[in-house]
Parts: sequence; C-alpha cells; structure tokens
Amino acid sequence: MRLQAPNLAVINSLASPIAVLDASGVIVPVNDAWEMFATDNGADDAAAQCMGTNCLSNCAGAKGSRAAQAGDAHAGISAVLNGERDMFTLEYPCHCATKKRWLLMTATPYKGFPGHAVVTHLDITERKLAELRNASFDYALEDSASELYIFDAQGLYFIRVNEAGRRNLGYSMDELRGMTRVDITPGYTLDQFQSLVGSMDDQPLDVETVHQRKDGSTYPVKLPLKRTLLDDTLVFVATIHDITERKQAEHALRAANDELEALVLARTEALREATAVAVSATTTKSHFLAAASHDLRQPLQAATLYLALLKRQLKEPNQLSISDKMGQSFEAKGELLDALLDIARLDTGMQNVHKRDLSVRTLLKRIVNGSVQQGARKGLELTFSGADCVVHSDASAAGARHRELRHQCDSLHRARPRDH
Repeated sequence: MRLQAPNLAVINSLASPIAVLDASGVIVPVNDAWEMFATDNGADDAAAQCMGTNCLSNCAGAKGSRAAQAGDAHAGISAVLNGERDMFTLEYPCHCATKKRWLLMTATPYKGFPGHAVVTHLDITERKLAELRNASFDYALEDSASELYIFDAQGLYFIRVNEAGRRNLGYSMDELRGMTRVDITPGYTLDQFQSLVGSMDDQPLDVETVHQRKDGSTYPVKLPLKRTLLDDTLVFVATIHDITERKQAEHALRAANDELEALVLARTEALREATAVAVSATTTKSHFLAAASHDLRQPLQAATLYLALLKRQLKEPNQLSISDKMGQSFEAKGELLDALLDIARLDTGMQNVHKRDLSVRTLLKRIVNGSVQQGARKGLELTFSGADCVVHSDASAAGARHRELRHQCDSLHRARPRDH
C-alpha cells in the first residue's frame, strides 16, 4: 500500500510520530516525525529500520523488562487490525541514554483501508514526571507521623488528610471529602476562619485551636498554616501538632502557681495577725510601763521619804546604822527598777538607742569619787590606774553598768569590818 502525496503531506505535517500498519503488522509508510523518533532511539537509517519492519514480530520477540508491555502491545494492535477493537492505547517508558521519556501509543483502524491501522506516539514525559512527583509527595504525606491536612482555600473542603490525621480524627477519607475545616473545630465558623486567614501573607500562620474527633472527644492542637498552589488550585496546607501534653503541663504549672499564691496569701495573713498581736502586746507593755513608772516608783519614793524623817529622830549609833543600810537598800531597789524599766523601754521601742563614744576612765572616776568617803570610814583607799579606753554604746546602757559597779564597791565596803 502507498499513501497518495496529499495524504503523506498531511501526516508529515503532524508533530507526533505516525506509522501505518498493514493487515500482517508490517510498517508501510511513516511520517517525518516517526523517522526522527527512530533516529533519536539509535536507528542508523530511520526509513530502512521502520518501513517494512513487522511491528507485531518485534513485539512478540521482546525480552527482558519490556516483554510484558510488548505483549500487551501485540495483543492490542492485533485486535485493532482484526476489527475487534476501535482503539487501543498503551503508556510505556521509552528511555534513551540522555533522558527519561514516556510515550502514549494509540492504535486505530485506518479508515478506507480495511485491515490496516494507524499507530501514533505521543510524548507524555511531562505528565509522567508530574505524576511521579505527586506520587512521591503523596507517599511523604501519607507516611508522615504528623497529621497533615490539605484543604481548599475557598470552601475549606478537605482535599487530602494523611493516615495519621485520619487515624486520630476517626474519619475515613471519603467522609472527610464531604467535610470542611471548621467541621472539626468546635466554636469556629467559616466566616471566622476566613477572617483569620484574610490578612495572611506568604509566611506560615501559627494557629492554636481545638480539634474534635468523630467520637466527640477533643484535643488541643497547634498548626502552622501555609497557603500555596496545588495543581493550579489555591489550597491551605496544615501540619497538625497535638499539644495535649504541653497544655497539661501548663495547667499543672498554673495550678501550682495558684497554690503558691494561696499559700503566700495565707502566710501574709498569718504574719499580719501576728504583727497585730505583737503591736497589741507592745501597746500593753507601753501602758504597763507608764503605770509601772508611776505606781512602782511612788511607794519606793514614799518609803525613802519616811526613812529620812525617821532618821532625824534616831540617836543611837546602831539605829543610825540600820537606817543607813535601809537607805542603801531603797537606793539599790530604785536603781534596779530603773534598769528594768530601761530594758523594757528598749524592748518595746519606747526608748531609742543613741550610741556614741564614752570614756571608761570618766565612768570609773565617778565611781571612785563617789566611794572615797565611804572607804575612808572603813580604812580603805580606792584608786584606779591604766590608760583610758573608749566604748561605743548608749549612755543609758553605760549608766546601768556604772550603777552595777558602784553597787559592787558598796558591797565591798559593807563586807569589810571597820577595824580591818
């Protein structure tokens, strides 16, 4: 069979490789694109290699990895040549040394020539590569341990939810395709979600919300939300992180903080009450000291006055000696009372401490001067020597020490008999 010149011009004008097979499967004419295709596949003489070659025989003799697909091609082309099929298609790899390539072979009856068929090849490499990329993406999506959602940017209908997401939510993919993003987010409406993502730019948006499973249970999640294109469709891609443990830890921390605050408040209240008790006690002490300063001193002062009056009426030496001792006793009691009241005033804060440098020599000199006459009556001479020292103390406290030393000197005088 020979194609007429107009028919040959028509098939030569087509970009796809075209060959015509006779009833036995022998290639008769081919177009220029077929010859170029044969050359690209390594044929030295495209026309010689193509025209006159039995396509069915080549398919039947194929071995190795292509044997199965060659068998499918043999059966399909034979069915078209025998009139059993109106069309046969087969996608198959046809890689060369420099690149990977996939082709779609189509065999149809050649109208007007019974028992003949037209075979075309269409390069589908780009589609196949896209399918492989999608398959790789699908595998990564499905195999991820994290929940991954893909949903339409307009109606928010789910497009894909991986196995981890389906397992946690409890829905099948068929069920999810009829649901929107807000169907698993209680409390969210479509308008609220659209408002949330309305100002979203190319950067991911971090959202914390709550997801509801099919059984009604909920769990807190954090999802970085990304808007992108998938097969020319604007979609949202979300990676879901279950933050149940983090929320439980935050709750425990808040509870511990609340407990600590309650404890601090309780301790503060207890301290306030204790302070009030201490202030009350101090006030009571202050009242006591005010009363003691008057009530305790008055009887002592009266007794001292009565003793002075009594002493004027005494004539006997032994009576005068007893009255002197009673006077000394009253004086000691007065000084002791003064010391006790001073300590009490310091304890309650009624008396402030004013420290300054005090000369020890001056204090001792006062004691000696006050005891010279009493010592002389007993035949004693009281002196002191040594370098002067300075103490940094309150004058009232130093006065108490002065009184103690003076009482000790008086005790020594009283203990020594007059003839010793």
